[in-house]
Amino acid sequence: MDISTAALIAEIIGAISLVISLIYLAMQVRAQNSEARIAAMHDIFVGYRESLADFADPVSAILFDKSLEDYDSLTRVESIRLIAIIGRCFRVWEEAFMQHQASRLNERMWQSMLRQFQGYMATAPFQKTWELRRDYFDPEFAAFVKGLEKTDYRFQ
Repeated sequence: MDISTAALIAEIIGAISLVISLIYLAMQVRAQNSEARIAAMHDIFVGYRESLADFADPVSAILFDKSLEDYDSLTRVESIRLIAIIGRCFRVWEEAFMQHQASRLNERMWQSMLRQFQGYMATAPFQKTWELRRDYFDPEFAAFVKGLEKTDYRFQ
């Protein structure tokens, strides 16, 4: 075997090694992207559960119920508290919206959140809070909320 044949064999082995390395790298990137999507979904659902848990607090539940009956009867302090609680929900939904737009929140999870969001948006407290705070949110999310079909909010 002469030197040119050996060089050719070395180039072929090098090319094959490069292709194998690229395939391995692509697999690693794909796995990492999948893990990032899973982590993003987990973070969103932690925030989602925490924001909904605010309404389980007895004082907050009474406040929310009072606002459903007659939002305008809330005191200034009650209104501030309710806006903070509902504003937190909006932030979680905005994050979920953005993650869904970026394909990091799968359709099934998004639809589950969306159904609840549509119900909440039919209530006076969520509508009033949105009217007061919509300018603080991403314009795409604000447009999404504006065009959102509202459904009945059910307690039981």
